[in-house]
Amino acid sequence: MSAEINRADIVREVSEAFARYEAALVSNDVAVLDELFWNSPHAIRYGVTENLYGYDEIAAFRAGRPAVGLARDLAHLDHHLRDGVCRGEYAFHP
Repeated sequence: MSAEINRADIVREVSEAFARYEAALVSNDVAVLDELFWNSPHAIRYGVTENLYGYDEIAAFRAGRPAVGLARDLAHLDHHLRDGVCRGEYAFHP
């Protein structure tokens, strides 16, 4: 079985979703961030200084974090699409 990699329609869809997430992340748009996270007790967010388990912990973190100093430069983005979708990034904070 052969898998299609970097299908243009999938790359476009994932890129648009990623851009929406990134914009919400750096502007601290909590409503959009909450919408984009899986609303489940099984959701996990591994952060730099915290690990959060379940949608409620993640939403509480987003609502309580400072809205300053969130800008970052994305230096490298890759698409790897095989039997699903994955978006990789390397972020460097100024």
